[in-house]
Amino acid sequence: MDERPQATPVGATLIEQPLYLRETTSGSVFKVSWLPAIVGRTDAALPENNLVVVDLGNLPNGLRVSRRHVRITQEGDQIYVQCMSGNPATLRHVDGTTQSLDKGRGALLPGDVLFLERSEIALRQVVRIDPAPAESDPPTADRVRLANLHLRVRTIAPHERRSRMASDVDASIMKAWNRSAQHFRARRN
Repeated sequence: MDERPQATPVGATLIEQPLYLRETTSGSVFKVSWLPAIVGRTDAALPENNLVVVDLGNLPNGLRVSRRHVRITQEGDQIYVQCMSGNPATLRHVDGTTQSLDKGRGALLPGDVLFLERSEIALRQVVRIDPAPAESDPPTADRVRLANLHLRVRTIAPHERRSRMASDVDASIMKAWNRSAQHFRARRN
């Protein structure tokens, strides 16, 4: 994943805290730095090509993704996703509920999975937390491990996708993250 600053395209606004979407099969992570943003495939002949921040065209089944599949927007502090095509998309919330995006938008929260049905591509919102070390503190293995733990997710095999919910995946990861965060805070104090 490229962490270098990206130029904000015309018609978009840089967001204070970038959000990250991780494709659950390949592990590819996409950084969303501006909103509105588009999940789909790039095509210079179509409008708003500059807003495509998550280009899925190179993934297996990526050509089944619409060029303008999902739009990501923000109102206040809440991030929303809305389907822009006839290609179905579903939002699987961490609490186990699902929401079809065919007739509206859904609130995207950390751990939620955006599932693009025809392509069977699943994008999980992961939270990046970079512990801010004191300027005199050198990087340590604990701090690096904690900073990278946010990107660890258990991959669901393709044959399990239809029967497993997003909440099944996150429980053990959240417990491990909480233990690591408590350990880091205790060492820092």
